[in-house]
Parts: sequence; structure tokens; C-alpha cells
Amino acid sequence: MKRALSQEQLQIDTACTVIDAISRHKAFAYDLCLLDTRLDERGLTSIETVRRCWPAMKIILMTTCDINPHDDMYEYIQHIGGNGVSHYLCKPFNLQQLKDAVSRALN
Repeated sequence: MKRALSQEQLQIDTACTVIDAISRHKAFAYDLCLLDTRLDERGLTSIETVRRCWPAMKIILMTTCDINPHDDMYEYIQHIGGNGVSHYLCKPFNLQQLKDAVSRALN
């Protein structure tokens, strides 16, 4: 993902945990966060942590999901939107879907 987005003339940084991302953000200003729901085994609390630290930062959530209005995942996706997530990507996704989501979030 880093290599693909770097080809789009974007500056990319990576972090393995939300805590690592917070410490890096103190040194750099970021416009967008790509967040995997399994990053810290914290799920939605990771979104809340990012939102608390950076209220204006755009977030794209990457998650494994099958959206069906009749199951819990639909409710989960509705909750995501309520937490300021600008977009979500359901795994597996391809690099073009990633690039499109990033472009939409940044524009």
C-alpha cells in the first residue's frame, strides 16, 4: 500500500500501533489516516483515539466485512460514519480502490 500510494505523489508514513502513530504525529502533520480495525485489537476505540487526538483528520477505515442490512456489520458501518470516518474499505480490496478512496478523502 505504501509503495502504491507513493506513486501517486503522496508522502506516506507507517505505524504499527495507534500509540506509535500518535508519537509520530507529534513530529509531523498528517492529513489522512488509513486505519485497520485490527491494528491494536481495539477495533472502534482506535477510531475514537485518533478522533480525540486529531479532530479534523480524515480517516479511512480498512476492515473485513460483508455489509448486509440484516446483520451486525450494517450497524457497525453506521457507527463508523458517526465517528467521522470519511470512507471504509472492505478487505480484500485492490490498489485502485485504495487510491480512489484516498483521492476522495483528500479532495
